[in-house]
Amino acid sequence: MQKYFQEARNSGSLEEESLRVQLLIDMASAAKWSEREDKEFERALAKYGEHTPDRWEKVAAAVGGGKTAVEVFLHYKLLLDDINSIESGHVPFPNYRTPPSAPAGGFLGPEHHRGLMYMKLR
Repeated sequence: MQKYFQEARNSGSLEEESLRVQLLIDMASAAKWSEREDKEFERALAKYGEHTPDRWEKVAAAVGGGKTAVEVFLHYKLLLDDINSIESGHVPFPNYRTPPSAPAGGFLGPEHHRGLMYMKLR
């Protein structure tokens, strides 16, 4: 993959190549990834750092499911875009609320906490 981008730089068509990459990223955003593939993707990113030779090929092999190096690279770019959107404040944080049935002090009220002090384990 690095060879591919290096050739684009050397040919002087980096701007055109940038447009192609953006098109591929847009296409990749429509691709479906299973929960298992996403989890393997995360594990592989942690295992194969940014300076690992043939990183995207190794990540693709770890993900499985027939994913190619280009697909995992584009999935990575989408992940970076998501992170940047979150960190720049473009994505609101979810409003996590306590379930309505839970008392303010937690799921066990104070009377249960007092009772737990007197329980004995057998």
